[in-house]
Amino acid sequence: SRDWSSDVCSSDLDRAWFAHQAQAATLSTKGQLRFARHSGHVIQQDRPRQVIDAVRDLVALVRAEQRTS
Repeated sequence: SRDWSSDVCSSDLDRAWFAHQAQAATLSTKGQLRFARHSGHVIQQDRPRQVIDAVRDLVALVRAEQRTS
């Protein structure tokens, strides 16, 4: 997998935050780490398309799993 930290981190604190976020994403078999560039803390307002795409991807994944079980 790609190391995104060099793309999004400009300080040691950013790199530590990124490392914790990346680790948290591994706690689920469906975990993903996505970036909403040029957004603040209200991602759904700043980058709604990215939020919609992420939700749709998860719904599609769950539905596909249900069809195979």
